[in-house]
Amino acid sequence: MGFRDEFREFGFLMPFLIVLILLSVIGNLVALVVILRSRELRTNPSNFYLVNGTVSNLLFCLLVQVVLLVFSSIGAGDQQLQCNFTIFVFYTCSFVTVMTLTAIALDKYFAIIRPFWFRRRNKRLQTLRAIVVFWILGVFFSLPKVVVMVRQSGVRYCSRGIRHTRSSEELISEILILILVFLLPNIIIFTVYVRLIHKLWFSSDAKSSTNIGLLRSRRAVTKLFVTMTTLFVICWTPYTVDAILWFLDSQVSKLSEVLSLCFVFLYCAASALVYAVCNPTVRRAVQKACARGFACCHGKPEQRQVEPKKARAKTAQTTIALLGVAQQGGDRRPVDVIDME
Repeated sequence: MGFRDEFREFGFLMPFLIVLILLSVIGNLVALVVILRSRELRTNPSNFYLVNGTVSNLLFCLLVQVVLLVFSSIGAGDQQLQCNFTIFVFYTCSFVTVMTLTAIALDKYFAIIRPFWFRRRNKRLQTLRAIVVFWILGVFFSLPKVVVMVRQSGVRYCSRGIRHTRSSEELISEILILILVFLLPNIIIFTVYVRLIHKLWFSSDAKSSTNIGLLRSRRAVTKLFVTMTTLFVICWTPYTVDAILWFLDSQVSKLSEVLSLCFVFLYCAASALVYAVCNPTVRRAVQKACARGFACCHGKPEQRQVEPKKARAKTAQTTIALLGVAQQGGDRRPVDVIDME
């Protein structure tokens, strides 16, 4: 048994799960394409963390949410294999996501607090190495969770709500995951953003700053990632509370666990939408892409752009020629006209 049986039992949540999957796939794909196609975004090593977070959310959606939806609908397949696979991907992607959010917070902190040191350290190779380390650690901390899953009557159970025995190994794995995935990273992120908010809004440097544009830009970026981190905390809190209750030997109901999973799935969809809406660069890129798509659907955009350009060139030529004639007085020969095309 596993999560899929619980989702089948609460079939009224299936439409909600389908909507979340569609929003997650579309939102994260759009964010990924925009970042990779925009030279302004893809050339900045700091944005590699955004690409990594988007890829993690996309894999989580395709390999966990879609698998749960398919197996819950057809009710067939190897349940134990599906349980092991979804648990492994679930915790790996979750660990990578929270490590990415922590790296983004530290990245913005050093970029603002210690800019000269940050410019020397902010290299592509170092960022890529950090991302590889995130995935290695994600796999490392997820494998024990799969290995120590409790067995009852020869069947491996994925859900806390349908188990009644707790092994010491699984309790240790739950404590480690609780500390490493939720508690410790969020303490670091909270501390970093508190210092950044004080620096950008309440410090004497912010009040006496002459570069208002730079200050506003830094504030906007800080607001964006504070919003994304707050969204992560909100969406993961129900699942974490379920883990704590299970750790305290309190019986976790099936419905509460399914709802807590839905909140986790909600983060994958909402984070991409928040990033696309709140980031001005991404928002402009999305609007530009939509405008191009609309123009392509209604004809060739190049033809409509060439004709006004030629018309403006001819108008400029005529104006320059008339000015040349006026300057020559009685001489009706126009001065040389600059080729505007």
